[in-house]
Amino acid sequence: MKKIHLPPLGALRAFHAVASCSSFKRAGEELNVSATAISHQIKLLESILACRVFERSARGVSLTETGEILYAGTQRAFAALEQAAAQIMHSQQPQSLTVTTTSNFLDPLVGAASGRFQGGIPGHRPAVTYQR
Repeated sequence: MKKIHLPPLGALRAFHAVASCSSFKRAGEELNVSATAISHQIKLLESILACRVFERSARGVSLTETGEILYAGTQRAFAALEQAAAQIMHSQQPQSLTVTTTSNFLDPLVGAASGRFQGGIPGHRPAVTYQR
């Protein structure tokens, strides 16, 4: 079976954004690039696929039949990538910072420092050890 080469990820992201927004300008804003850059990516994608994925008109853009198929695929693919990234980020074990000192020095600072540490570094737990 012949291997099919996928279009560049940037072109697929641009396509997905335009399809979601129905606008090259809004897609560019979403991806923090110009509408011209989006247009270039769509032209590249259409060149690689050898077909049009959007119908362009004065009122905006709409998906062609081929574009509908591709959009369904990019929705599934990007949802799967987002789910995988979320799963990885949530599965990371919390890291800890251990501070060891005498109780006389640390007692006044523990409450405030612990709260700031947890608020500033999500997913990490402070651990305080007292020595006598």
